[in-house]
Amino acid sequence: MSKRGSTARLVRGTALSSLALPLVALATSPILARALGPVGRGELAAVVTPLSLAVVIFTFGTSEAATYFAARSRSGLDVEHHVRTALAAATISGILGFAVLVVVAPIFLARYPAQVSLLTLLAATLPVALATGAARGAHLGLGNTRLVYTERWLSPVLRLALILVLVAADSLTVFTAALSTWGTGLLSGLLLFWGLPYKGGWPRLSQLTTFLPFSLRTWSGSLSGFLVLRLDQALLVLLVTPPQLAFYAIAVAVAEVPQTMIGALRQLLLAEAAGARDVSLIARSCRLVAICGAAMAVVTACVAPWAVPLVFGDDFQPAVLMIQILAVAAIPAGLTSVINAGLVALGLPGRQVVNQIAALVPSLIALPPLALWIGGNGAAVASLLSYAAGLAVALVQLRRAAGVRPVTCLVPRVADAKTLAKLIR
Repeated sequence: MSKRGSTARLVRGTALSSLALPLVALATSPILARALGPVGRGELAAVVTPLSLAVVIFTFGTSEAATYFAARSRSGLDVEHHVRTALAAATISGILGFAVLVVVAPIFLARYPAQVSLLTLLAATLPVALATGAARGAHLGLGNTRLVYTERWLSPVLRLALILVLVAADSLTVFTAALSTWGTGLLSGLLLFWGLPYKGGWPRLSQLTTFLPFSLRTWSGSLSGFLVLRLDQALLVLLVTPPQLAFYAIAVAVAEVPQTMIGALRQLLLAEAAGARDVSLIARSCRLVAICGAAMAVVTACVAPWAVPLVFGDDFQPAVLMIQILAVAAIPAGLTSVINAGLVALGLPGRQVVNQIAALVPSLIALPPLALWIGGNGAAVASLLSYAAGLAVALVQLRRAAGVRPVTCLVPRVADAKTLAKLIR
């Protein structure tokens, strides 16, 4: 098989496995909503959100660095050294993350004082969670993609199964739901330690001084990108009532599916450009993502008003408008992700960080007043403004870097329909 074909197969596997979590999240959302109600669902989101944020903040790029150094290893001894370094750095980062969460939990959960002890309990597992991420990165670098894909599917499937068991036993509470949501990821992650070339011990200082600078550079880009996607939920924990947080959590779970599908399409399209550095492929990918995103937004906007009460219950009717706004926001978000990936392919990875920061600023400025004014709807509007700002800056960056005009990326062509039909087949 050619290198391009191998790359495309790898990207397809990554795209399909990345669908597992949002699809299962969408499947479990109605169950959690009906069992816990708006208040309980909001409390669950308040506990899980800071944990997810802590995983990205305190990973410090160890997973990406593990992938890089494992892939570049020239011998089995090199691999063992790099894996040992990655696991040690991730574990230390997890201990630091746990200490910080213990301190900030009472402040972060000021509206949810009864859940502080639960967040502290789950935060104690951060060293394991971050070490799991480092192990996943090492396996990817070594080409053990089948194991990684298995783990990515196993975690959400276990979560769904456990939640169904708890519902059948009439034992689904905020406590058991949080344990299921967070614990199944830890449990399935233990699979990643199987077959890892690691014999124990701690790395030498010289290994850490090589590993850490690279991991911190990759962390800055991934952190800014994650904050664009998740900062809204973290801020809402501080700003709105539990029901409003629950409505927004439902909206995000629904909106993540089209966003992930757009992301998968973006990966498949850009796999074709691997090594080609062809700017016309970036522009075409943008146009196709715009077409698909607009179609998904229209379908979501039409279906949500009757589907949300039917699936989640009448109490969650306020989530409808949030879902519709976030469906529209998925269009500029998808386009920005395509351009960012294109800039990386052109050898300009630093420019995607600028785009992500440009998207983050409007969210920081607009979200607090909008959320205090109109709750979750305000957060959805702030997300839309954030993604639109990020897209505007990304289009300028692409124009400067490759001479591609914004209209070339945004206005569909007749040939795009044929390309899209071919991809669907």
